[in-house]
Amino acid sequence: KQIYHAYPNATWILNLRNTTEWAKSVTRAGVREKFANSKDLQPRFWKLKNNKNGTVENWELHDFFNRQADFIRKKAKKHPSIHFVEVIIDRSDAGEVLENAFGISRNCWGKR
Repeated sequence: KQIYHAYPNATWILNLRNTTEWAKSVTRAGVREKFANSKDLQPRFWKLKNNKNGTVENWELHDFFNRQADFIRKKAKKHPSIHFVEVIIDRSDAGEVLENAFGISRNCWGKR
């Protein structure tokens, strides 16, 4: 609410990626345990079923990722003055999506 009121005409970019690859990145970065302990930060989103092992399962990471994305989509929809851009960054058309949204050539977007 506060972000919207401060910047009612802002651009929100929801960067998404394949959730399986994202879960692998979380594991490689060593932050799986932090997610297990983050349920207090976002209790509406995080439904940790079993934290006895001090980590989270892949399905829990997928669920968390998808619920966060849905939360952002709903917020953006609630505020039509927001310019909302959703891009799946690991898809081949990501550059095209961003070019259409911002008018900057698709060749400027992507991995280098």
